[in-house]
Amino acid sequence: MSKLEINSKNYSKQLVEIVVNAAIAKNAENITTLDMKSKVDFTDYFVVCNGDNKLQMRAIADEIADELEKNNVNKYNIEGYDNDEWILIDVYDVICHIFNEETRKHYDIENLWADVPQKTIIDVK
Repeated sequence: MSKLEINSKNYSKQLVEIVVNAAIAKNAENITTLDMKSKVDFTDYFVVCNGDNKLQMRAIADEIADELEKNNVNKYNIEGYDNDEWILIDVYDVICHIFNEETRKHYDIENLWADVPQKTIIDVK
């Protein structure tokens, strides 16, 4: 990946790449990106994934935070870290939702935002 540049028009896409790659590194399941630019003004993308349990969800969140910091992205918020249902990482231009499988099915974000461009990430290991 090229150097992350805050003023670049590709900045939010680069953030998505960082978040997705970090999630893949911790074996997140069913990673989907949603392009929210045409629908909301508070973020450009959602990244949605799930983990098997609280420990894996935390590992995914920790890896994302570590990778953001390695790329000099220090302004982000993590909510629900002690929760075993849903952890949210708000990087402003990208919001990452890390669910357990049951909670993900309940909120069904992909269906709720079915009218936005979505991409399912297939990890080829």
